[in-house]
Amino acid sequence: MCAESGLANKIPFSEPGWGCVDAARASSCCMPGVYHTTIFFSGRVQGVGFRYQTVQVAKEFEVSGWVMNLPDGRVQLEAEGRVSEVKDFIAALHERMEGYIRKVEQSDETRAPQFSGFIIR
Repeated sequence: MCAESGLANKIPFSEPGWGCVDAARASSCCMPGVYHTTIFFSGRVQGVGFRYQTVQVAKEFEVSGWVMNLPDGRVQLEAEGRVSEVKDFIAALHERMEGYIRKVEQSDETRAPQFSGFIIR
């Protein structure tokens, strides 16, 4: 809960990963972020159904985000959710598409949720 605020009248958010709301002011008093990863895949990752497979794998996990082709031949993926869900999603995607991936550049952070669902951009 929002220990730093000292507000007593709080109600929990219904969405997982969120803290609480100051019921009197209806404003967020704390918003712990979700795990977020940005990944750039290199290799033979365009023209082989990589984005489609990414969306199919994402349906098996509680993750949100997007995947898109880049002009330089790479594929960019952004995903967020609980740490275990995102990591398991990425591992499953690697397993499914391992023959096409040559290089992976990944950066992770915790931030406020930004996505709903998983789409191809």
